[in-house]
Amino acid sequence: LGRLEEARDQFRQAAALGYKRAIGERAFCEKLMAMRLRLPTVLAGKDRPTDALELLTLAILCQNNLERRYAAAAEFYAEAFAAKPSYATDPSAYHRYNAASSAILAGFGRGVDAATLDEAAKARLRHQGLEWLNAEVVLWTKHLASWSSLNRGRAVEMLRYCQLDKDLLSVRCGSFLATIPAEELKLWAKLWADVENGIKKIGAPPSGSVK
Repeated sequence: LGRLEEARDQFRQAAALGYKRAIGERAFCEKLMAMRLRLPTVLAGKDRPTDALELLTLAILCQNNLERRYAAAAEFYAEAFAAKPSYATDPSAYHRYNAASSAILAGFGRGVDAATLDEAAKARLRHQGLEWLNAEVVLWTKHLASWSSLNRGRAVEMLRYCQLDKDLLSVRCGSFLATIPAEELKLWAKLWADVENGIKKIGAPPSGSVK
């Protein structure tokens, strides 16, 4: 995302070679570039996104490594999901997982816009992140029993990936865990137990298969 112009040009070349998916990727790069110009006025409250796609684009833009506006990203993701719920539940896009990552990072004071957050705001962001991540784990675990090899593959990939994702380190292990209330800690412990239980199911036959 930091080199949008370069990415756009590469997708343009790929599209010219006949890669149809590159057409959509190039268009999205161009949308991100246009939204990057609007971002300062949107954050200042002088401009407003007009639809769910613009909200989603803002969320993705704010989350990238150059912006690192995780609190804003979480807010835009929430608005995008409210405007178009399918953005959250699309298993191929990982928007809800990325939203959870942004909310969790902001909830631990990470990002350039976290300095203005009080402890109550950070707790709300962590709770939102937990809610989104729980929903993802439920979906992945369900897909482990799917007849679709694509869905099963994505579920296996994400269950394993979330245990390694550095953005989730704060709620998985380390000194950050000592900074959150005991009741919240129990909720995170349950989530990681659910992830472990899901991983244990990897390799089991699809639901209803002949043994």
